[in-house]
Amino acid sequence: MKFRTTDEAHTELKELDPKSSISVFLIRKMAQQEKIRSLKTGCKIMVDVDSLIAYLKGEEYEYPAKMLILD
Repeated sequence: MKFRTTDEAHTELKELDPKSSISVFLIRKMAQQEKIRSLKTGCKIMVDVDSLIAYLKGEEYEYPAKMLILD
């Protein structure tokens, strides 16, 4: 899990695919519609970059087993 702001997530996406037409606005919309994993901290939206990439590839994304905490 790599949580980044929407701007940082957009930058990481552009590094992977410089010709990508995915915008920061679209990343925000996907987070708001719960299509990708995200957290809202105040007015900022933190996006799970791994979840974003998996969504764009059309794959399911689950947290790694070591990240799950069962009480």
